[in-house]
Amino acid sequence: MKKVIILLFAILLSNSFYSNPGDTTWVTAFNLRKLTYTGAYDTTVAFPTNFSSNKVLMYLTIGRYTCPGNPQYCGSWDYTFDMILKPQGNDTVQIGKYITPYATNWVPNVNKHEYVLDVTDYAKLMNGTNGLQFIFDGYSYGFTATIKFAFIEGTPYQNVVDIKRIYKRNYYYFGNTPNQIENQLTNNAVSTGSNISRSIIKNFISGHGSDNNTYCLEFCAMTYSLLIDNTFNTSKSVWRNTCGFNQVYPQTGTWVYDRANWCPGDVSYPYIHDVSSMITSNATHSVNIDMPNYANASGQACYCLETQLITYSAPTFSNDVGVEWVYGPNSDDDAIRDNPTCSSPRILIKNYGSNNLTNAIITYSINNVAAQSFTWTGNLNYLDTVSMWLPGSSTIFPTPSSTNNIFAVNATTNGDQNIYNNKMFTYFEASAQYHTQRMVINMLTNASMNGPYSESRWFLYDESNNLVASRNNANINTNYNDTVNLNDGCYKLIINDDGCDGLSWWANSAAGTGYVRLKDANGNALKYLNADIGCQLIERFSINTNFTGLHTYNINERIDVYPNPFNSTFNIQFSLATSKQVKMRLLSIDGKVLKEETYAKVMENTVKIDVKELPNGIYFAELNVDGVKSIKKVVKQE
Repeated sequence: MKKVIILLFAILLSNSFYSNPGDTTWVTAFNLRKLTYTGAYDTTVAFPTNFSSNKVLMYLTIGRYTCPGNPQYCGSWDYTFDMILKPQGNDTVQIGKYITPYATNWVPNVNKHEYVLDVTDYAKLMNGTNGLQFIFDGYSYGFTATIKFAFIEGTPYQNVVDIKRIYKRNYYYFGNTPNQIENQLTNNAVSTGSNISRSIIKNFISGHGSDNNTYCLEFCAMTYSLLIDNTFNTSKSVWRNTCGFNQVYPQTGTWVYDRANWCPGDVSYPYIHDVSSMITSNATHSVNIDMPNYANASGQACYCLETQLITYSAPTFSNDVGVEWVYGPNSDDDAIRDNPTCSSPRILIKNYGSNNLTNAIITYSINNVAAQSFTWTGNLNYLDTVSMWLPGSSTIFPTPSSTNNIFAVNATTNGDQNIYNNKMFTYFEASAQYHTQRMVINMLTNASMNGPYSESRWFLYDESNNLVASRNNANINTNYNDTVNLNDGCYKLIINDDGCDGLSWWANSAAGTGYVRLKDANGNALKYLNADIGCQLIERFSINTNFTGLHTYNINERIDVYPNPFNSTFNIQFSLATSKQVKMRLLSIDGKVLKEETYAKVMENTVKIDVKELPNGIYFAELNVDGVKSIKKVVKQE
C-alpha cells in the first residue's frame, strides 16, 4: 500500500493538519536515524489533533550505513525492533514488532526495505503531542530507521472503545526457576467500558534464545493457552513457517530457517484472538496467557511479549468494501516475489461492512487504457478478506521499455457507504520480454534429496495457467537442458525447493551449487535466475516473436561468495553472460595483498579459495572481471 496511498491522497496543507475526507496527513517520527547503540530510542511526535481517520498506517524503512572505526561492531544480524507508543496519561502500548535482516550485503548496494503496518487500532491514542519509542535489541549497529505515519482522513469503520495493556512488553524467561514466565503472566484484571460490540486479544509474542538440547525458544514451537475469567478460550502455537518465502532475499545469514513467530527481515505479526463472546460492557474480566511447563536451567530462552485487550463499538457501515492490497502488478517492497508480472492482476479486498459481502464490482486499467470489469461473488463476513485473480491477458500489459506504469483498481458493492477505501494505484515495472520461440531451461541440481530425487523442480505455465513443461523428479548433481517451444504470450516459471534452502545457499555448502538459467536455442544467455531463493522463485516473462528491434537482455550477471563466514576455505561462484578473464586479489583489512589468482576463462564456474593459514578476521576479495572491479567482504571465523 505504501507508495500507493501517496498517489491516492496527496493533499497536505502546509503547516496544517486540515484536509478533506480521503486526504492523507503524513507525520515523520524518525528520519534515517542511525542505530548506534542497543536500547531505547525516544522522540516526541506531533500527531494530528482531533483527526478523524478511516485508517492509520505506519511505514518503517530499514537501511544500512557504514560504521566508522572497527567494523566488528557494525554487523547486521537478526535483532528485534519494537515500536512503542507513549500516550500522555495512558499506559504505553506496543504498536509493532519487526526483526532486522541479515544485511551485510546492503552497504555497497545501498539497499533498504520499506514495510507497512496497519496501526488503525491505536488512532485514538495518536492525538496531539505524544511520545514514541523504538527498542533495538542487538549487540552491533549499522542499521538506519525511518518511521512515518499516514493518517487517511475519513469516518472510522469501527471506533475503539478502549485499549488495555494486560502484560507490558518485556523479555520473559521460559523455564528459568524461579524467575520463569509463569510466575509473571498471572491473572490480570481489566475493566471494560460501555457499548462494546467486539473485543480482541492482541498478543505480540516471539521466542528468542536457545538451550543445547531442543534449541528453544528460537527454533522450537511452544503452544500457549488464552484464558478469560479462568475459562479456556483458545490456544496458539508460537511459530512462523514461512521464512523461506521472505520478501527480503537473498540475505547473508540463516534467513530461511523457520522460527518462533519471526523471520529475519520481516514484520513479526501479533496473534489476534476474537474474545467478543466472553467480554461484556461495564464489567471486570481476568485475562491470562498460560504457558506450558518447560525446564531450561540455563535461563537463556525467553519470550518477548506484550498482550493487549482492545474493545470496539458497533461497525460504522453496513455495506463497505475496500481494496486492501495489490499483489501484482506492483513494484512495492512487499510484493517482490509476485512481480514483475505480465498478465492477470491479483488483488485483495476486505469487507468493512457489518452485512456479509456477497458481491463486488472490480474495475481496473493499466496506464488509463482499456478499462476492464470483473464481478466477484461469494460470502465474506465482517473484516474478512479474499484474494482474486482478475482477467487480463498479456496484451494489456506494457512493453519492458515503458516507464512509470500505473495499475488502477476500484472495488464497490451495492449500497457502498464509504468510497474512500475503494481505490488503489500501484507503480510497476514490466516483466522481461524475449523474442525467441524456442527456449532452453537449464537447471543444475545440487546434492540435496527429497526421497530418491532432487529437492529442486520447476514448472512452466502459460497465461491461462496451463502447464506447458516441467522438470520434476530430477536426479541430484545433474545438469538438465530442456527445450520448450513457446507461442507469444505471458509465462510463469515456478521453481520449488522442497528443503526451502534454495538451489545454492552458503549455510549448506555440502549440498553444492545448483542454478537455473534461461537461454535461447543457440545457447545464448537470456537470464540467470537467483539460486538463493529459499522455498520458491516465480519468474514471469513474455514471448514476442514479432519483435523487430535490437534484442538486448539484462543477464543479471552475479558473483557470489559462500560460505560467509567461513572456516578455512570459501567459494566464489561466477554467473557471467560470456567467458571472461577474472583476476582475484585477497586483501587484508589494511589493504595488504595476501593472495592473487588469475582465471583465464570464467563463465559459469565456482572456484575454491584456501586460506586456512590466515588468522580469523575480516578480508576482502577484490575481483577484476575484464577491467570491472567488485569487492566482496569475507569473514574467517573458526
